[in-house]
Amino acid sequence: ACELGNALRGLGLIEQAAQLYQQALALDPTHSTARFNLGLSMSDLEDYEGAIAQFDIVAQLEPVDVDALVEKASCHLALGRHDEAAAVYLSALELQPDCAEAYGGLGLVYYAMGLHDLAAEQYQQASRLAPEDPWAHYNLGLACEAAGRHAEADACFEEAVKLGAAR
Repeated sequence: ACELGNALRGLGLIEQAAQLYQQALALDPTHSTARFNLGLSMSDLEDYEGAIAQFDIVAQLEPVDVDALVEKASCHLALGRHDEAAAVYLSALELQPDCAEAYGGLGLVYYAMGLHDLAAEQYQQASRLAPEDPWAHYNLGLACEAAGRHAEADACFEEAVKLGAAR
């Protein structure tokens, strides 16, 4: 059921995928992959509270699952809960200090809070850890621009375009 759910999710059939993940969980409530994928599907459907609940269970089943923490933090961010999102991203970084996604997410939080220099620091870390990710450079450019560091922003945007992001 989980593999078919993944295929349906890949096709954009999110509700049908979620149903298959729920069926898999009915057979084995400890199936952390099905639960994680259900959380992703719920997030895709903008049921962020439901997704957070699923990611919390994954974190109980797999205490070192950084991906579940990153996704949970993203849901908090989508709900405008900046403090909660930041705390969860920081927890992910405690478990995996080289997690570019967590640094990028923390950058999003700080940017949304208007803390542009702090956001730029996080995006700098993300771009250092994932130098081929155009979005890390693009977001760093946005934060630098918002912080008034225009020359640095331009260099970041150039790198992002070179790597494939559109401004």
